[in-house]
Amino acid sequence: MNIGRLNTNGDARMWWKKVWKLTGKKKPSINLSEQGSDSKLEDSDAANMINTFFADLTNDFPEIQSRWSSYGHSDVLPTVTPESVAKKLLSIQSHKAPGPNDPYLKIIKMFAHSFAIPLANIFNASFGQKVFPKLWKEFRLAPIPKVEPCTNLDEIRPIALTSTISKIQESYVVDWMYDDIESKICPSDTI
Repeated sequence: MNIGRLNTNGDARMWWKKVWKLTGKKKPSINLSEQGSDSKLEDSDAANMINTFFADLTNDFPEIQSRWSSYGHSDVLPTVTPESVAKKLLSIQSHKAPGPNDPYLKIIKMFAHSFAIPLANIFNASFGQKVFPKLWKEFRLAPIPKVEPCTNLDEIRPIALTSTISKIQESYVVDWMYDDIESKICPSDTI
């Protein structure tokens, strides 16, 4: 196989499969065992062990207050417009994986103008009620090995796949926060 034959018609998964074959790489594997044992765990036991390990990392985090506090500003937030939502939906990179509970990203992008009005209403209601939709807090966790072969839980990097729609809603908060602090940032501090 030569480089000229890597054409996969935009299919990223097929492209990586061919690149891995060309370079002789294999998908990384996770071979976990019980502490003190050399026998490999079954996949379901390894998944439960990884899940418990990453869940336990947050046990010492303080509980987030249910009420948002205001930082020197009124409680009036800017309004999210359907036009701005449509613009953000159209900028979605549809070749990436959708988050849990997200429809196929090409469909979101294709019907961006139809989804924009209801999503703008949901975003505005969410900001007004100071509640983030519970469904958008869900994520898929992909354990990615840091080293090969991976034999220890400390050698796993958790990659969380979150909802694309929640990322769009969060981007409004980031934009508003940046607008508030932009004048206070020294130009030499920017990246």
